[in-house]
Amino acid sequence: MHTSSRTYAAATAASSKKDIARIALVGAGWWSQGWHLPHLHRNPKAKIAAIVDPTPHPTSPMNPDMQSVAALSKQYGAPAYDSLEELLATGMELDGVVIGSNHASHHELATKAMEAGLHVMCEKPMTVDIGEAKE
Repeated sequence: MHTSSRTYAAATAASSKKDIARIALVGAGWWSQGWHLPHLHRNPKAKIAAIVDPTPHPTSPMNPDMQSVAALSKQYGAPAYDSLEELLATGMELDGVVIGSNHASHHELATKAMEAGLHVMCEKPMTVDIGEAKE
């Protein structure tokens, strides 16, 4: 067995002992409010650990009934942060992030999360720049 296989096997064994994945949602727009948050909330193997959005009250022409970040924080029992950097600076234990922010910010946010050792699920597109995609 190669070293990388042992590392993967050890990581898989360690993660399978955990009952709940602690997930931060980065971006609280209409897709996050209508899809990511409700589905994470209903998943017994996930916990919404934090909600990150720089806008106190996201708006969308797709949904006129958007909730404020404060209301989402209360509804889902998760602290709210203005930026991913602010969240990471807390030292909160996280397993991963869902990047649901505007497309132009995906690369930067996903890169910061990966550099912090987190798993990342990024909405498409992963970036709007071919050079960033190659990176």
